[in-house]
Amino acid sequence: MADTLTVALVAGGFGIVGTAIGVAGGYILELRRGREARAGREETRQHERDDFQRQTLIDFQESLGSYVKAIGDGLPTPAQIRAGQQMPSQQISDTKFNTGQRANQLAQRVRDDKLRSLFDNLWKHSHSVLIFKSESEMFAFIKELIANLDAVEERLGEVLRPYL
Repeated sequence: MADTLTVALVAGGFGIVGTAIGVAGGYILELRRGREARAGREETRQHERDDFQRQTLIDFQESLGSYVKAIGDGLPTPAQIRAGQQMPSQQISDTKFNTGQRANQLAQRVRDDKLRSLFDNLWKHSHSVLIFKSESEMFAFIKELIANLDAVEERLGEVLRPYL
């Protein structure tokens, strides 16, 4: 009788230990699956963030071109400066305002602080109504505008390159 009881206790013990090992193994397996799923979701989110940033940079590049074109369209000719007739048309002013606002909005979405700062310099230099006293003042403005634009475009290329 003692042998039967011992056999029953040993068999029950193995059953309990086996169940505990099975539960622990299942728990560890689920933890691993959870980590893998979490890592997969994080990788997907990172790809989505990168895609959004790439598209933002491309849109910013396009709007920057439109903004600079609008600035150029609004500049007076040397004859207009001499005649004192420098005000651009309302359509050109509106285009400059709208394209500048769009470029500014997109610049705020860019993750790169240096690019945002360079665009802010360009924006501060060019977003107001431009009235020049002389042709040389206008040419100095254009020279500074080109220098600011070159800095923005160079940094934009550096920031965009890894996303392409």
